[in-house]
Amino acid sequence: MGQDESKRASEEARDEKIPFDEAIAKFSDVELGEIGRSFSEIYEKGGDDESGRIRNREDFAKHFHLPVVLGDRLFEAFDRDRTGSLTFREFAAGLSVCLKGSLAEKRALLFTMFNLNEDDEGVSPQELATLLNSTLKSAYTILNCASDSTMLSPSLQVAVEQIVKEAFEECDISKNGKLLPVEFEYWLSRNSHLVDSIFGRVCPEILAQQEQNRQKSSETSGEDSLLVAEKPATTTDGDSLIISEDHFRTPKNSPAAAPRLSMEKEEMPKRDLTVIGSPTQQQDLDPENSHCYWPPSENTKQLLNAYLSGGISSLDSQYLTSPGISIEGPYPDPISELLKKYGMDVDALRRQMMSSYSVVPDSKGFQTLVAGGHYRAALDLTGKFLAANGQGMEGRDLIRALHTHKTLQVWFCRFALLCKLKMFNVAHTELEAFHDFDQPDLYFEYHPDIYPEKKGSLVPFSFRLLAAELPQYLGKQQEALDKLYRLLDACKKVLGNLSGGLAEDGSDWTIAHPGKDEREVLLALWNQRKIQVLFSIGNCFVNLKEYRLAVLTFESLVDAENVNKVALLSGIGRLRLQLGDIEGGKLTFDKAEQLLAASSANERDIVIQTNRAFVCVALGQYDKASVYFRGVTKLDSSSASAVNNLAVCLLYQGRLKEALTVLEEMIWKNPDDLHESILFNLCTAYELESSKTTQRKKSMLELAAKYCTDAVNAECLKLGQ
Repeated sequence: MGQDESKRASEEARDEKIPFDEAIAKFSDVELGEIGRSFSEIYEKGGDDESGRIRNREDFAKHFHLPVVLGDRLFEAFDRDRTGSLTFREFAAGLSVCLKGSLAEKRALLFTMFNLNEDDEGVSPQELATLLNSTLKSAYTILNCASDSTMLSPSLQVAVEQIVKEAFEECDISKNGKLLPVEFEYWLSRNSHLVDSIFGRVCPEILAQQEQNRQKSSETSGEDSLLVAEKPATTTDGDSLIISEDHFRTPKNSPAAAPRLSMEKEEMPKRDLTVIGSPTQQQDLDPENSHCYWPPSENTKQLLNAYLSGGISSLDSQYLTSPGISIEGPYPDPISELLKKYGMDVDALRRQMMSSYSVVPDSKGFQTLVAGGHYRAALDLTGKFLAANGQGMEGRDLIRALHTHKTLQVWFCRFALLCKLKMFNVAHTELEAFHDFDQPDLYFEYHPDIYPEKKGSLVPFSFRLLAAELPQYLGKQQEALDKLYRLLDACKKVLGNLSGGLAEDGSDWTIAHPGKDEREVLLALWNQRKIQVLFSIGNCFVNLKEYRLAVLTFESLVDAENVNKVALLSGIGRLRLQLGDIEGGKLTFDKAEQLLAASSANERDIVIQTNRAFVCVALGQYDKASVYFRGVTKLDSSSASAVNNLAVCLLYQGRLKEALTVLEEMIWKNPDDLHESILFNLCTAYELESSKTTQRKKSMLELAAKYCTDAVNAECLKLGQ
């Protein structure tokens, strides 16, 4: 990196400041009042100065309980107009970064603080050591040591020297003896505790007052912060954790050992792992509606009745749940780790994956991480929330955690993320504490002080379904089927009660739902749940290669409402082809195509040509199949499935270079929509085609680093880890 570029990067880091109005707008009126009080206290200590500005840096540092050097550098960072004094607007804008700023804003502020000479070349070892020495807590936090202010100076000096040495060995990529802004940010990302440590020391009084105000606001408006231990309330806010249905798909296994047609991995349309978002799931999670019912076992029903009637004052621990996370974050990004392994440090640095510290720790911050594909950071955020609510690493052994509908929402988010990241063993370990979701403390009735007159389960239905599906991804398909069929029986039982004029639990409707006529709503809800379970059962049969049973299961859904019948019939047709029933497959495809009369010509042609291509594949006619698949790619150039199948058909014909061209064109035309199957087959083709396999795979690694989320399976690049 040249000197001009270094200078420009340094200036960008120093000037990366949000406008005054935008910064101050992040505070509520109450918070601004508290900030004004702090400003006045510091200003009044300055004596007779009538300028309306804070000039005394020592008073500034003492007010925030900061070491002199650190306080002086923070003062400099707040002083935007370089007058040597602070206006109220500068004071408030600076605190906005400390208290409510993004991780990028905090890192830019820290660079300004550490760059003592304010030169263009970056932070020197001496500057880094000076600031670390001034804040003992920061140094020892990085080394995971006790942050005890009584530690002897020699111990501190050794700790700081070690930090500085490692910082320049690992992060001084330019080798100029100073950490440039991007290198300094990289160092901070490797030592995220430093950001927490320094900004955790800033404005303790304001933070305390802010928390008091937040709790008062929470009691009146229902607003909450994700990482503040929750105070259960009887009302529900609208600030739920939401993951849109585009974010999660049912997890698939790792790529196969050789290129394969997508038809072999084709699954029926299925429930997305939507945490909260659809009307059905929103109803599941709202404790103020009447859609939380789930039939408890007879034993649990008796225990709840005895507990509510006063027959027993407390339940034995064997009847309660004590969940806890089994592995703490942060969770490393596999693509970044692979880049470092192959000496591609600059690419790793540019990847810029967010951490849980990059966002405000609330539901909106969580959504921001998920929407941006930073799933591992989002997973870390769920762990922090659960730890704050007594369900962290020590949650299982030390305390009995209090369950609320919100903690169960977060657990669902966590398990959905674990499945998305294919961390199935971790999910299985943490799920064991919930047993079969039938413990008494997982029902509203067990918490009458928090949810008076409320009945039903705290556990979202989608959480139950995800937990039932999980064993199949650990090779335990039969266990998954057993759990799914139990869910199906429960859905059928409730539907039978509702259809017979009764309430969900079989009691009199007028008693269970006084003054409410929502039978049709409940029937639709439970029918949809039944459909979701049947799709999961069918997909489990597909994974078991029990295609006949899968066909029977999916055929039972053809006449169901709110089902994409064209996609469903096309899937059934492909399963029949898997069974060798060519004519049965053709007939099923014909039924699907007959439903396309109202569709556009383009949509109709895509379905028809895709189905005909699979018939040709089943007959071993790969040349004809490739013609059809190529036709689909012309109609929809973004169809990864069609491109992948076309490439495999070409490969089966011995047309390796054509297959490579097809895959590479797909990747370079749509780099922001990379698919693991495409990358895997392309890297496999490289192994067959070229002696420069590793170099070409590394080019795909660079592409993945730029465009893939941290959920991508790095094994698809076949580089080895």
